[in-house]
Amino acid sequence: MRAPHLRSLLLAVGLAFTAATAVAQPAPKLLSFDVASIKPIAPGGRPTHGWMGLRYRPDGMEAAYITLPMLVRYAYGYSRFRLDSQVDGAPDWAASQRYDVEAKMSASNIALFQRLGKVEQEQWREEMLQSLLAERFHLKLHRGNKQVPVFEMVVAKGGTKFQLAAADQKQRVIEFPEDKSTVFPRNSMEGVASFLTDQASAELGRPVIDKTGLAGLYTLTLNRWSPTISAKIAQGATPDDAVPLSVALQEQGLHLEPSTATVEVLILDHVEPLSEN
Repeated sequence: MRAPHLRSLLLAVGLAFTAATAVAQPAPKLLSFDVASIKPIAPGGRPTHGWMGLRYRPDGMEAAYITLPMLVRYAYGYSRFRLDSQVDGAPDWAASQRYDVEAKMSASNIALFQRLGKVEQEQWREEMLQSLLAERFHLKLHRGNKQVPVFEMVVAKGGTKFQLAAADQKQRVIEFPEDKSTVFPRNSMEGVASFLTDQASAELGRPVIDKTGLAGLYTLTLNRWSPTISAKIAQGATPDDAVPLSVALQEQGLHLEPSTATVEVLILDHVEPLSEN
């Protein structure tokens, strides 16, 4: 009669040992870039590459004139975190300091990456950027929800004044001719709203959400308005031959309506100034 009890005891001890062993194992290490450079831009400095934002390359990624909250949004899912206000708890320096970033994968990771599907590739990119932010800024965060004031971008009375992009138009990098206008060569309305959220936050004071209902990619020019002009307007000075964003949008048949929205947010628990590259 004792044998079954002994077997049960040994089984229980074995299961307990297995569980303890599993708990003691360290968490899997995040994927990371092989080499990365993050260069701060001097306060008040202009974009050094003639464009701003983040784009991916076959061997990694590059970003220009980008803030830490913007990098955080890309690292944790840009399709879900398109609004600047969805990063909560950023200190003043993190919200204002801009950077140029270049990061590359190792040759072995590039080979593995090329065999992945589109969804898996996006996950890899996000995880590598998360790892970079944790390493260089000692970033820690958690997720939550909050209601925020927003502007809804809608079609104005009279309709739009811009056209669908040509089918053979491949250029999508936003341009700033002489820093006096903003050209969207081939962008979705959601992309335009996201850009305005990033680059006109000081002028508007709230993010922009696309509510135009317009699908597809469009060619759109905001005349006499650019991020540089927007920054000056936010400081109380309107340059000659320049207009506020609301006017530039109205000229293209778009209008901003104040509203509120409940959004998922990334709450920064800990962040430090950039450590050495």
